[in-house]
Amino acid sequence: MVYEVWESQEAFEEYGKVLMPVLNKIGIDPGAPDVMPVHNIIA
Repeated sequence: MVYEVWESQEAFEEYGKVLMPVLNKIGIDPGAPDVMPVHNIIA
């Protein structure tokens, strides 16, 4: 599994606008993301 943490849902969606055409062009099916909330942040 691969986990990524984004600043916001909007930031994730903006990145998808760039990433998805590239993946489609080279024939990679990324599947569907499983979005989960962050419960604790340690800064």
